[in-house]
Amino acid sequence: ANRAPPQRVDSAPCLLSLEDEEDQAYGCIEYLEDDGASEALFLDGPGGRAAKRRKPGPSVVTDSGSDQRQSSSDDDASHLEGGSRKKHIEACFLFALFWSTGVTSDADGRKKYSVFVREAMENIGVIEEKYGGVATALAVRKWIKPTFGDDEVKETGFNGNVECGPPKDGDVQDWCYDPSAGTWVNWVDTLEKFSVDDDAEFSTIMVPTACTAQLSYMCQTLIKQHLRPLVCGPTGTGKSVSVVKCVTEELDQAAYKPIQLGFSAKTSAMMTQDIMDGQLGKRRKGVFGPPAGQTAVVFVDDMNMPEVETYGAQPPIELLRQLVDTGGYYDLKEKSWVTIVDTIVCCAMGPPGGGRNGTTPRFLRHFSLLCVDSFADDTLTLIFSTVVEASLNSGYPADVASCASSIVNATMRTYREAMRSLLPTPSKSHYTFNLRDFSRVVQGVLMQRPGDGFGGRAAVMRLWTHEACRVFGDRLTDDADRAWFVRHAKTMCQDVFREDFESSFDGIRPPDAKETNYATLRRLFWGDYMSPADDEDRPYSEVPDLLELQQRTESYLEDFNNNSKKPMDLVMFMFAIEHVSRIARVLRMPGGNALLVGVGGSGRQSLSILAAEMAGYSLFRIEITKTYGMTEWRDDLKRLMIEAGSGDRPVVFLFSDTQIAKEAFVEDINNMLNAGEVPNIFPADEKVAICEAVRPFAKEKFGRAASDMSPLQLYAYFIQRVKQFLHIVLAFSPIGSAFRDRLRLFPSLVNCCAIDWFTAWPGDALLAVAEK
Repeated sequence: ANRAPPQRVDSAPCLLSLEDEEDQAYGCIEYLEDDGASEALFLDGPGGRAAKRRKPGPSVVTDSGSDQRQSSSDDDASHLEGGSRKKHIEACFLFALFWSTGVTSDADGRKKYSVFVREAMENIGVIEEKYGGVATALAVRKWIKPTFGDDEVKETGFNGNVECGPPKDGDVQDWCYDPSAGTWVNWVDTLEKFSVDDDAEFSTIMVPTACTAQLSYMCQTLIKQHLRPLVCGPTGTGKSVSVVKCVTEELDQAAYKPIQLGFSAKTSAMMTQDIMDGQLGKRRKGVFGPPAGQTAVVFVDDMNMPEVETYGAQPPIELLRQLVDTGGYYDLKEKSWVTIVDTIVCCAMGPPGGGRNGTTPRFLRHFSLLCVDSFADDTLTLIFSTVVEASLNSGYPADVASCASSIVNATMRTYREAMRSLLPTPSKSHYTFNLRDFSRVVQGVLMQRPGDGFGGRAAVMRLWTHEACRVFGDRLTDDADRAWFVRHAKTMCQDVFREDFESSFDGIRPPDAKETNYATLRRLFWGDYMSPADDEDRPYSEVPDLLELQQRTESYLEDFNNNSKKPMDLVMFMFAIEHVSRIARVLRMPGGNALLVGVGGSGRQSLSILAAEMAGYSLFRIEITKTYGMTEWRDDLKRLMIEAGSGDRPVVFLFSDTQIAKEAFVEDINNMLNAGEVPNIFPADEKVAICEAVRPFAKEKFGRAASDMSPLQLYAYFIQRVKQFLHIVLAFSPIGSAFRDRLRLFPSLVNCCAIDWFTAWPGDALLAVAEK
């Protein structure tokens, strides 16, 4: 049966500090836990060593803040729900042990940890027999193996046998203890039944899994106890989304004030301090904090991204360390000490490497580390099958709905094979794949709505091939990689969709091609641009007639030139139409952003302007002058965000690398790609005007509840609209090392953008231009 997560597992650390059970608890500790053991076993994991443990005090502080003591006479009381107090103490201790020393490594480390703990619980002698390194580490620390003699059992109350240990299946971290039932429950069984709303935006769907349940519960528990969680895991595993959801939704917003920061390589200590100062208010002279009665939760995303300076420090992290260590920092204007009260820091980061740096242990020691590994295949299948099946079972023909598992399976195999075969090199630094790419393929497939003659497995196969080509194929730089993609797509179509690859593309194969190759897949188009831009419902469908497509594109270009002060003299050859279609697909997705990579003159900006015209969106560009600096840049970003967040139609922000007068420009774009805003860009008076401007849109969505929304909620809704209706299109050149360095220093340029690589113009394009 589905059960809710146990509500009092957080009492495990508290129970260990009960005065009357202290000896029993320490009997468990001496038996199962030692600093040397945990360090010797798991130093090779991504998180490093666990924090040193301190001896608990003589009393327990409950949620209400009062000290309570329990009588030892209740230790074996039969009336306790779920079993004896001894059973609860042992099980809660084990849960605390597993979620402290046992979650500092990847999946392989957890398996080793589980084997070690289970063997040690059965026979303490296995440490000397099987784990020589652990035994040596314990000997150095002068650890004495317990014998569990009569005197020792009488003193500690623990005889070496755990009354209720975790089940043998899976890892020990897969189980949580339910005190009310007195049993261990798998995290999966605590999940509530999930269903996808018919009108839900794809980007807002978050399918609950055991990992999300674990992160949600542990982050809430730690923050409520004024402890600091640090979530570490690869890109795309949902760690940041889970923590943000915990901080902004699951915690009581009347008691907690969230403050979000996103670090990049160019983040400075001054920027970090300015963001926090802008969110905290003055309590009294020299003391700052959130409003009285609240606790500020500072969430730092990509915590280990800041560059390491000459002397080995990372100034933003050193500022946070000073805040955590000493409870404040110096006011750089007044040159006086500022005390920060009622503030907790929690962080998320990726493992060191790929632009991320190692972090000083002096900072990490303050955190409870929770490592998240890449999702296993069965977890990915659960997540995306839930979404795809919910969509395909609502109005699609039966033969289309039956393809749900094929779509997920083919996407997963493509994602895994791309990570194995398409490895990044200095000239292919954008060959980095994460779960966002998996998600983009599925999102693209689901843009095809029921009706319009769409049906049959062959049509689904062509649609999936088109979306996989847009996500994985458009970033490829040479013919060898493109040939690999065609071979893989052929394998997926035959093995997974059970369709003939060659005959499925007969209608678009060039006359001189003997088999389906990349030139054939270039002629595969799906889009909504065949309908007029002012139509409310523009179907996303296949475009079989390439001549009609060319005529429609030229018609859009003619309309633009008739209405624009700066007409574009373009020749719409097939190469240009391909890229326009790719950009239009990205703009159709809510919050879709694009990174166009090509040399100057390849048509990146002109085609982006045309794609915005085809979508019916407004275009926003900046004008660089000799005096253009950070002030002008921030003013332009304000106008851009206000237009996107409180306007009546989406906005396309076209930005070229030739407009980067300062690297801080890219820092701000990185923040907008990742979080939808630049921290502290709006002063208080401008926020008031923004809240009033967005209130009518809030009333349309939330109804009467919008009239009761606070300024903080209205501004959060404004940022949500910015993320949904702002499309950032970046036109960068791959020439030189600047492109490579920016991708490394600002990971959102790759993680949050669909990449389109502009190759040299083919012969038919040059001929078409020459003839015109």
